[in-house]
Amino acid sequence: MTLEWTDGRGKQMSKPVNLSIPDIHAFRGLSGHAWMIIAANPHLSVSELLRLLKTEGVGRSRSWVQRRIWMLRQGDAVATRPIGAEDARAVRLMRENVTLSLRQLRFLLAERGIKRSVDWIRRHRCD
Repeated sequence: MTLEWTDGRGKQMSKPVNLSIPDIHAFRGLSGHAWMIIAANPHLSVSELLRLLKTEGVGRSRSWVQRRIWMLRQGDAVATRPIGAEDARAVRLMRENVTLSLRQLRFLLAERGIKRSVDWIRRHRCD
């Protein structure tokens, strides 16, 4: 693939882009190695991923994998239902309170009569 754009001076620029990684092991020891292993194996459960990471010499906690795996799974990235009026209200409240943590947002929404899980809030806080 080729990435093409116009720079600030109006000149057409292009660079070749590689969208595949031939060998994940070439990144062993780098901080993104665990991400690459998870991205290459979205079909594995959290326990199986932890086992695989351990065999690769990458130490991560169960909660670390659980908090990140949803970004790399197709079903989790796509909304499972259309956003309704209450969801839109929840997103609006989250936009107005961007400095609050997930837990604080959950309590704020609950105070307004909108029950949402922390996982739902994490997935939709940037909508």
